[in-house]
Amino acid sequence: MTVLDELWSDMSGASGSRDDSGPQVVLIIDGAAPLTVAHHPAVASVIVVGMPDKDVMSETQRRQRWHVIDQWEAHAADEGIALRADHGMISALTTSGLDTFAQADMLSEQEFDVLARSMARYTRPTADVLAEHSSEGIDEVELVLGVATPLLVSPSSAWTEKRGAERLHIPLGVNNDGGPFYLDIKESAEGGSGPHGLCVGATGSGKSELLRTLVLSLVASHSPEQLNLVLVDFKGGATFIGMERLPHVAAVITNLDDESALVDRMEDALQGELTRRQEFLRAHGVSSLVEYADMRRQYSARGTGDDGDYPRLPALVIIIDEFSELLSAHPGFIDTFVAIGRLGRSLGVHLLLATQRLEEGRLRGLDAHLSYRIGLRTFSAGESRIVLGVNDAHTLPKEPGYGLARVGGDSITAFRATYVSRRWNSSVAKEAAGSSAGSAASPQPSTILRIAIDRLSIDGPCASEVARFVPARTIWLPPLPDVLTMSDLNTRTRRLTRDHTCSNEGLQITIGLIDAPRTQRQISWTIDLRGSTGHIGIIGGPQSGTTTAARSVVTTLALSRTSDQARFYVLDMGGYGLGTLERLPHTVAVVHRHEHDRILRLVNEVAVLAEDRREEWLRQGWASVDAARDHGLSDIFVVIDGWHVITTDFPDVADALGLLIADGLSVGIHVIITANRWSALRPQIRDLFGTKIELSLGDPLESLIDRKLSERIPSRPGRAIVKWKGTSLHALVVHSTNQDIAEVTRIAAQRGDTRVPALRVLPEALTREELDPVLPPAIAMGRESVHLSTWSWSTVANPAMLIVGKGESGRTTTLRSLIYGITSAYKPKNFGKKPATDEDAKADDSAADATSTVDATSTDDVPTAAIVVIDPRLTLLAEVPSDYDAGYASTPSAADTLIAQLTTTMNMRLPGDSITPQELKNRSWWSGPEIFLLIDDYDLLTISPSVMSGFVSVLPHARDIGVHIVVARRASGMMRAAHDPLLAGMRAINGVVALLSADKDDGPLFGVPLRPAVPGRAHIVVNGSTSEIHFARAQLSPEDSAEDEDKKCSPADTDADANNSGGTDTDDADAAQTTTADSNNTEQK
Repeated sequence: MTVLDELWSDMSGASGSRDDSGPQVVLIIDGAAPLTVAHHPAVASVIVVGMPDKDVMSETQRRQRWHVIDQWEAHAADEGIALRADHGMISALTTSGLDTFAQADMLSEQEFDVLARSMARYTRPTADVLAEHSSEGIDEVELVLGVATPLLVSPSSAWTEKRGAERLHIPLGVNNDGGPFYLDIKESAEGGSGPHGLCVGATGSGKSELLRTLVLSLVASHSPEQLNLVLVDFKGGATFIGMERLPHVAAVITNLDDESALVDRMEDALQGELTRRQEFLRAHGVSSLVEYADMRRQYSARGTGDDGDYPRLPALVIIIDEFSELLSAHPGFIDTFVAIGRLGRSLGVHLLLATQRLEEGRLRGLDAHLSYRIGLRTFSAGESRIVLGVNDAHTLPKEPGYGLARVGGDSITAFRATYVSRRWNSSVAKEAAGSSAGSAASPQPSTILRIAIDRLSIDGPCASEVARFVPARTIWLPPLPDVLTMSDLNTRTRRLTRDHTCSNEGLQITIGLIDAPRTQRQISWTIDLRGSTGHIGIIGGPQSGTTTAARSVVTTLALSRTSDQARFYVLDMGGYGLGTLERLPHTVAVVHRHEHDRILRLVNEVAVLAEDRREEWLRQGWASVDAARDHGLSDIFVVIDGWHVITTDFPDVADALGLLIADGLSVGIHVIITANRWSALRPQIRDLFGTKIELSLGDPLESLIDRKLSERIPSRPGRAIVKWKGTSLHALVVHSTNQDIAEVTRIAAQRGDTRVPALRVLPEALTREELDPVLPPAIAMGRESVHLSTWSWSTVANPAMLIVGKGESGRTTTLRSLIYGITSAYKPKNFGKKPATDEDAKADDSAADATSTVDATSTDDVPTAAIVVIDPRLTLLAEVPSDYDAGYASTPSAADTLIAQLTTTMNMRLPGDSITPQELKNRSWWSGPEIFLLIDDYDLLTISPSVMSGFVSVLPHARDIGVHIVVARRASGMMRAAHDPLLAGMRAINGVVALLSADKDDGPLFGVPLRPAVPGRAHIVVNGSTSEIHFARAQLSPEDSAEDEDKKCSPADTDADANNSGGTDTDDADAAQTTTADSNNTEQK
């Protein structure tokens, strides 16, 4: 028999019917299955907690004697969280369903007993206790928001103008007596606590929540036309997250500990706001915000003013969280706090400083300005004494929100701040809001703070109401971006036209943005390249963006100037960062570091252009470069990326560019340079750069703009400092990309720009037929790089020439070309002599016709010439026409004989005592051909010292006696041979030096660094100046067009050929003797 049967037997007795007069029996059954016993006649009623399944309880049973309690989950949710356990898995009932989040520990009976006993000291609060903590019926939500639920917050009704005692009277929570606690931040003369305060609270004390409550209370009672906010969180926490949407907020500044430059920027912004308010009040003839507000109301009441005459000037509340850490990192910021404390009272600026910890002396100079202090629970009693003067804040409850407030010298008030971040129950909200709130179909944010801010924000559900109010004036603009593209710059420039007009007329171009936080603006960075600011110096350390800045300046110029108005000559001495500028139709050339010849040519072309413009100025009578521009003059821009490379590797080029920098602006030539430091520029050049773009320097002490500000330039490419209206400011140069250059090129093509002529350079191959004719005694030799015109050797002014170069540099080819030039400019040595027979005359005429290119119709004034060749390697064998040939030697002995004979001839041409001055002037005391001595491979030649001594002794008279010496030798060992008697004698008579291609280690020679070059390319040193030329080669037949070295013989072959050519040497000696005899005939004249 079951327990129910026994109970039924006792209750019914012998009658078998129910007797309810005795005590009632309650049977508790855990589990659904035993509910089947509920059908037993002993059971009077059933109470079911929860909702059993249908197979346990039928619908009929529900309607009869079953009592079902199924609201337990709702009750649990109201008090906390509703949990369910299913086979040891713990779930929570949420709005979206069950959320399983834990597994039960499955305690034993003993463990459960220990747990229960440990929790026995905790009890649920009674109704009396709850009533005691209910703030005696005060609705804290309504206290802070003015309405019973955040869903009823309405900007139109909340933002009525607050005057008198209501203005800046802020409810924060409840006091110790259960009444409302207010913080009044008006000036004490207006009955307030004072404008500035301090709040200190340890971690977990509710400091951040108190600040949120303060902000919410302010914005829920004051319109943005009456109150503005600046919210600063030094460490970048979540204190003010989401509040930037409020129209009251002029700035939300966070994450200052990551970048010190932002702290300086914030300091400038706050100082600028103080200055703006001072100037505003001064302009309206009042000294304080209160006076201005009264004056504004009076004029509004009279109808004599409008908002344009008397705009609103809202009060500004600045809240700075973690200010103590801010002062630790930036101690100088205390001066800004003191300035706000001193001036804020009259300017309507209020300051609240909050921190977790506060050290003694941290508020140096600021204590006197703090009129109220709030202490939440502190880390130590000492901190409590610093804040409040008592230890009490250290002993406050650990629950967040409890605090003590001291206003002025009054007693301390205990309070508990309203917790606005708590979740707001939507069902309760709807009941409180009634039908007006029920219209909102979308789910609302889950906290009081988020709901209220959402309804008061510029983009919330009440945005149309918010739009009727003037939002706060922006005090803090976003910092300069990491990269500013050209499209971004164009967008920002159009947006900023209200503040700063940027004109691209003339030579005014916009190259970036200037950050002016003190004036609360970011303005376009415009430079004007007219006048003394026409040269641009871009200086920055490694990876600072100098190359990019130069490219951006050029790209911007190309966008604003047509190819008829601007031309670019670019020297890219860095890492090829300017190569893409060649796509622009304005670009004449982009020359790179290894292109030595093109570098010289570019600079020479610009120098010639400058000189041509000066002459044009004189002819046209133009008074200024602006007048020349009106007549179609184009501006020339010489862009040099890597000035230090120019000064180090190309000193001559640096000197030429220095002249352009000094005088170029007067003829419309601008120079744009980049360098790694200002000291890389000589002072006299540095001062000529009127436009300075200073990026991040390796040593900030080198700054020419602001050393202190230079230390704080962020280490990002393009960041710069600039002088703007006398103030040093941060700036950012626009970053032009290859796509930008392509787009500018496309725009230029659309507007009809034509490509400028490319840079003209010296050819790599040149024949004598391409040279312009010259008159003797000059001999055309090649083309010079300055004007690209024919360069000729003046054989009278410079009677000697030394040709130096390595193998295959073109030494022998130059000598061969010189032979051709001599025969083209001079008549043969026997021209005009009476032949012995008619056959000889015919032979001479045909030989002259075949070898000389001198115009036969005008030979009266053409001198004659004889050529003597010393050729150890036989490279010039048979190159001299017979009627010009006065001697040939290829061995040392033959060379000694030939030079001795030539020395005799030279001595015989020396003037005697009876020669008159006129004869000396005209060189008429002797007659005969001009003698040209050509020596190839001089470094291989050994001449008797006695023979050479005699020749060198007469060498100083070479110019007067018609003797010209050309010596070619290898560059290797030239420095050791500098004191060779012949070479020294050639330099003494003002000889020309031609430095062909050579190894760098073989130089420098004659002050010129040596370098490899194409064959025939040479640096010419004449009269102390250096220029570049390309020697022309004689027109060769195909079989003779091989390199000179192909014709050279080995030393053994040379000796054999020399032995075989003895007859030739004899003939050459005879020819020399003939020349000598001709000269002897004139010695007695």
